[in-house]
Amino acid sequence: MVVVVDRKVKDHLRIHLESRLLPRKPRFAEIQRSQWDDDFANAVCNRLVYDGTTDEQHTVGRIPLRRLYWRHHKFFGYMRNRMIVGAYRYGLITDPALPQYDNIGSIIDRALRYLRDGNLEHMVDIANLAMVENVRECCLPVRVRSEPWMTHPILLVDPGEEVRDLMYLAAVYIGTGHKPHLVDIAALAWIEFAEGRGHQDPHFSPVDDGYHTQKL
Repeated sequence: MVVVVDRKVKDHLRIHLESRLLPRKPRFAEIQRSQWDDDFANAVCNRLVYDGTTDEQHTVGRIPLRRLYWRHHKFFGYMRNRMIVGAYRYGLITDPALPQYDNIGSIIDRALRYLRDGNLEHMVDIANLAMVENVRECCLPVRVRSEPWMTHPILLVDPGEEVRDLMYLAAVYIGTGHKPHLVDIAALAWIEFAEGRGHQDPHFSPVDDGYHTQKL
């Protein structure tokens, strides 16, 4: 006996089986949503820094980064674009099945690359890596010593040493797991993007150099 199955039924069965057997490709809107951490971005924008107008211990000398560098807010647009590209390269940062990556090692490596070539895109990548680490905790040490005193109420910026300082904080995070350090790393990357004091020829060149963050 020959059983004839309607084409619509066959198509329905095929789609159903494919949805079970094949990994679902996320839609672009889902990628945009999952590849960003609003709380982290807001913490960076609202990080208090000493604006140099008065003694650092006085409230009047404290100003959030968003007010100091509002002209350079395109930094976050670059971050979003790079995060979307990263979804196709590494997967969604909210995917629990995603492999663990050495985000902190990549932060240090990209900082060193910036000191060599002056490409400010490395600062965008550094801020994104700090955000990803904040979400995924790939490099979080086993023994975490996270205390409020580990973070200064004001981000003290040593002009011209922003890159050195963010590398130092990356190393400290590996030992302490104090996640506010990640906010400060991204904040320092934004400051360097705006000021360009760490290289004699800072420039923005959106070129993929082929560098990939390594799996742990």
